[in-house]
Amino acid sequence: MSTQLDIGGYKIEFDREATAACYAQIAVPGPEACGCAQCRNWAAARDHVVPADVRQFLAALGIPLRGEIEVWEVPGESQPHFYGGWYFFVGRIVAGMERHEFDCGTILLSFASRGSFAVPAFEGKQVCELHFTTEVGEYLSQEEYAALPKPK
Repeated sequence: MSTQLDIGGYKIEFDREATAACYAQIAVPGPEACGCAQCRNWAAARDHVVPADVRQFLAALGIPLRGEIEVWEVPGESQPHFYGGWYFFVGRIVAGMERHEFDCGTILLSFASRGSFAVPAFEGKQVCELHFTTEVGEYLSQEEYAALPKPK
């Protein structure tokens, strides 16, 4: 069942149940599947840095907090890490300028009207991406950060 929502200068349409069903088929999300130090740091940080309003928005879309399809990292300006990434949801942008960022606490969000990666669970569905960026500190110890990537 599709729902429409106005948020951050966008009007989006989404199917919460279809999105949740797709995520139920993904055994290991992006950062945990990678295992590199940057992804492990994000995985350790996310519970601390994703604000409640973003968590509620993800839940409304049918996206689990640990449902990132992809995460990337570069050095931050005020924190050691500047992270970005995206989630998929079944839906579309009805109105609004694609990739227009809007503030959601300490995180900037935007939408893109296509899925950039092939994710089998979402194949055959109309997919939209929810992008995020935020700065994050060190959440791993020096030993954990220096450790080799964990196997997938």
